Amino acid sequence: MHWKEAQAGHGIPGRSAGILFLEEIVRPQCYRCNVPMRGMQEVFIPYLIDMYGRDGYESFMRLKHSAGKFTQETLEAMRDEFKRMADEYEAERG
Repeated sequence: MHWKEAQAGHGIPGRSAGILFLEEIVRPQCYRCNVPMRGMQEVFIPYLIDMYGRDGYESFMRLKHSAGKFTQETLEAMRDEFKRMADEYEAERG
């Protein structure tokens, strides 16, 4: 699928601020896998455990419960960085 059609699938259920933009647990997913199939957690969670170990996965779960707030400045910086990354990716693909 083209990257512009992908959705951000989160390997940890729930979209709290503590994990919303955590790149380690966000992967591209199609709409079907991300929404009707609820993120394919039965595949995604074992993948994360394999990648980061049980301790790493548990630390992500703890982050889910952390209260995080984003300032306007932080969100704008993140937007700019993600746009830069997308532009770079698009340029590499031609």
